[in-house]
Amino acid sequence: MPRIAAVQEPPIVWDLPGCLERATDIVSRAAAEGVEMLVFPEAWFPGYPEFEWSLTAAGDSAAIGKIYAGLFRNAVDLSRDGLAPLRDAASAHGVEIVAGINERASEQSAGMLYKTVVTIDADGQILNIHRQRPSHMRRRRPLRAPRHLPTDRGLFTEGASQFFRLTPKNRNSSRCPP
Repeated sequence: MPRIAAVQEPPIVWDLPGCLERATDIVSRAAAEGVEMLVFPEAWFPGYPEFEWSLTAAGDSAAIGKIYAGLFRNAVDLSRDGLAPLRDAASAHGVEIVAGINERASEQSAGMLYKTVVTIDADGQILNIHRQRPSHMRRRRPLRAPRHLPTDRGLFTEGASQFFRLTPKNRNSSRCPP
């Protein structure tokens, strides 16, 4: 039975070189303990902006823009071998790695970020790349506010074009309409 481990250490948020350095150290320590497959959580590279779910596009657009810019600057670009240090660590220690990343997918569309899972084999080769559709933070698109939404909450001016999309995590928020 293979030994599989999940990484329980935090990333260095919005510092991709720091995340990669920490990750190679984690791979080394895991291999020393006999781990054959190491799994990094969703968006571990370069960290997940958990607080994004408390923001509304109508009221926090400046904050959302700053968050997006910081995340974009530190996102992994696989077309430029952005996980090379992690692939090298996998190969050096014979450990398979499953890594959750924020990916700057330049070949798909400029400026788009994806939540991606990359599988790296024990030889350091990328076996699989699974891109998840961008979240509301990574792909904002203009929507017309439906006329039935309450405007007294300050979310919309009736009929105004806003960037907004309900997601399962924020649907029950007191700041979002039902």
